[in-house]
Amino acid sequence: MTFASPYCKIDGCSRWAVNKVNGLCATHERESKSIDRAKEKAAMARTPFIAKVGDTEKFKCSSGRRVSQKEINSKRASTYDLMDTRLKGATKVCAATGVNEYDTIIDHDHTIAQARCKELGKTELIWDEKNIEYSSRQAHREWESYGDGKFIAHANFQKRMQFVKAHDPEAWERRMAVAAQMTIPKQTI
Repeated sequence: MTFASPYCKIDGCSRWAVNKVNGLCATHERESKSIDRAKEKAAMARTPFIAKVGDTEKFKCSSGRRVSQKEINSKRASTYDLMDTRLKGATKVCAATGVNEYDTIIDHDHTIAQARCKELGKTELIWDEKNIEYSSRQAHREWESYGDGKFIAHANFQKRMQFVKAHDPEAWERRMAVAAQMTIPKQTI
């Protein structure tokens, strides 16, 4: 829509309209834009701040200390590095099956899952070396989804179960209930 009048549409203004679309003179055009920018800034100020990972949420350790996800990531990476350096050039071997990294991918596997450590308020277990094993992806899956009972055939079954019993008795009971229903296959010597 264009305005027919050559003058500014603001009452009392006798200036010529520069913008024929909105019918405003140069002065009122500027004021209109600054008002729009002010409204936009006010709307932006009301927009909630989205925190970066590790900036706000803190997870409880058994000592009562609270740590951020950023700190957890850093400490876990340091533990992984330390474990890898201790190998001194040797190949990574799956603690559950004995396969090495040349045959399959070997990962750092948590005996008690990282999310569970946070739930228990024992976040420090995430970077505790005793909670981390080298495992093939297959062994890792079998340990995590223990419902099928395949984890009981792992060579490190007893060691891991002792760790679970010490730190998460509830999970130990669930795993033992599954193990009780399974027949343990004979391992070759």
